[in-house]
Amino acid sequence: MKKYILLCLLLSIIHFVCKAQIDTEFWFVAPDVVSIAQGHADRPIFFRVVTTQPATVTVSIPSNPSFAPIIVNLPANTVRGFGLDASIDLVENRPFGQVNNKGFLITSTTPISAYYEVWGVGDPAQNQAFQLNPEIFSLKGSKALGKDFYIPSQTSFANAVSEARESIDIVATEDNTSVTFNLTAQAQGSPEYQANQDYIITLNRGQTFALKSTTGNSSFSFRGSSVSANKPIAVTISDDSIDRGGSWDLIGDQLLAAEQWGKEYIVIRNLTGVGQDRVYIVAAEDNTNVISNGNLSTMNRRQQLDIIDMSTTPTVYITSDKPICVMHLTGHIGFNNGIESNSSILPPISCGGATSLSFTRNTPNDFNMYVLVKDIAKGGFTINGNATLLTASDFTAIGTSGWSFANKGFSIAQIPFAVNANGSHTIANSIGNFHVGISSAFRNAANNIVGSNYAYFSNVEQISTNLGANQSICQGQSITLDAGANMTTYAWTRNGVTFGGNTRTITANTSGTYAVSVTQGTCTASSQMTLTVNPIPTPSITTVFNPTYCTSDAPFALVGTPAGGSFTINGVSTNTFNPNVLGIGNYNIVYSLTQNNCTNTALVNNIQINNCIVKQLFIPDLFSPNQDGKNDKFLVSGEIINDFKIKIFTRFGTLVYEGSFQEASLNGWDGTYNGVQQPAGVYMWQISGENVSYKNKKTGQLSLIR
Repeated sequence: MKKYILLCLLLSIIHFVCKAQIDTEFWFVAPDVVSIAQGHADRPIFFRVVTTQPATVTVSIPSNPSFAPIIVNLPANTVRGFGLDASIDLVENRPFGQVNNKGFLITSTTPISAYYEVWGVGDPAQNQAFQLNPEIFSLKGSKALGKDFYIPSQTSFANAVSEARESIDIVATEDNTSVTFNLTAQAQGSPEYQANQDYIITLNRGQTFALKSTTGNSSFSFRGSSVSANKPIAVTISDDSIDRGGSWDLIGDQLLAAEQWGKEYIVIRNLTGVGQDRVYIVAAEDNTNVISNGNLSTMNRRQQLDIIDMSTTPTVYITSDKPICVMHLTGHIGFNNGIESNSSILPPISCGGATSLSFTRNTPNDFNMYVLVKDIAKGGFTINGNATLLTASDFTAIGTSGWSFANKGFSIAQIPFAVNANGSHTIANSIGNFHVGISSAFRNAANNIVGSNYAYFSNVEQISTNLGANQSICQGQSITLDAGANMTTYAWTRNGVTFGGNTRTITANTSGTYAVSVTQGTCTASSQMTLTVNPIPTPSITTVFNPTYCTSDAPFALVGTPAGGSFTINGVSTNTFNPNVLGIGNYNIVYSLTQNNCTNTALVNNIQINNCIVKQLFIPDLFSPNQDGKNDKFLVSGEIINDFKIKIFTRFGTLVYEGSFQEASLNGWDGTYNGVQQPAGVYMWQISGENVSYKNKKTGQLSLIR
């Protein structure tokens, strides 16, 4: 970062990933960084991914098909870099003040960690072939996505290069995203974007927008600027080539969405001089009370609190009554006592952290870990299974907060580096969760520090439990409710009454409101959902069927109750029984009814359709056996049907007549039974015989008149 250094050694940047940061999807927009031609350095640039299990990783720009997606299959425990120098014009988010198509999407089939690196190697022609302007941007996965963002910013150091500026870079994750920004300083555009005015832009999926300051004067910073959207976006902040005592450096990070902010933070000092380590706190709500090392400040929405002097304390313990964002600016002492700067957005420490982290070291130079852990767990660490590298004696208690910290450097003998970054190391704690930041310095051949990086990869997610949306099921079914893993206790209720035990999951099959309260250490969270158990409907088929039909029989409608269901005949949907269309065969009729997403069926089986021989047949519907010589007998007429038989019954079911076709057509029924005249009234007839029917019926009524 100094223009005066003559000897060089190109060194690689830290590769670090923690289990808590892994995800399967990452959105990111890369800032524009000044090039060698503009007076500093902007390349090489990389995406780095780290796997813990085999993964297929895809790096793409969804809004720009001219960028060919990078797709690789990676084994477990692998660090892989994707060089982007050849595509830098597609990567860096410029021009400013207009919509660009430069949003990156990294996806993986299994959880990975990802980050973006600017190496910023200088010009060999000027004896500066070393890292002049490096920075690392930790990609935060789903924790980077949100609808509200507020910008922290350093306010003391100007940009050393004329083209270098502070920037806010925005990427949309969905089409038709409306983004509103209100800046605290002017930004480049045509015309320029003025301070303290609302501006609205519309972005589609993967599209980006760059807001770049009009001046390198630190008095005109973006501190307290706001960016909001109606759909999830991600925001990157950067400040290029800030000048601290003649050392120029790029700082930046991907922001946490305001939804992910917390109320408890710890800053660990790296430099000892007055004003060398600085802390910037931004509030999202009015009347936010912030206590830093016992000092109370009340902040309003978009206000930034600057803590300049950390020279008298190795840490700053920060608590608030409403969520806040904290940025830490630090670095390393470089050439001529200038400061090689670095910065990081700090994770909220309450109820977060991890019990096991994976990281890779690929530089032999200065390598420090910032470790935060509860006092009771400071003796539970191992690094690569070795319990002697980070012990309880390395930690210092932070007042009465219950937290302890360690700021410890490690030699390459203690934590080896891998030139090709294909290996990984593990830090774990057997007692409780912890947070880890990494700070690294890069040296040239003269052993001067020429670059500095700093990033937290700790878990930013607060303790949470989510039973999901309200659900409906059918009687006899059940669902499993899951309150999440790794909680200390689980307390379940149904309609306010204790239900189940101290278990992660329960089975629910009764209507009611289910709630769970979980604890993890001293932290609690709760969630509830309502389950509705719906009855299964009881449909029926009201259509009366004959056992057999002829293909020539007329079609008729199918009717079921309750209404609203659907019929199938042998699996084919229909509302009509049509013998001619169905053809010869055996048929099953099913009526299916769904109510409240619960389904039940009624069915009629074994209805036959035959290819009947149709013969003319007439059966009268009345006769008058009063011996007047007119219509005195019930006679059947038509073509001879050999297997025909007819029966006549009283309304009480008594058989009063039976005859063949010949008998019924020649003699008929005279209205008597056993020699006794039957009373006037309605009688039932029934015919039988293969393929025999009258008006498509096997039964009918006749009236006896006297």
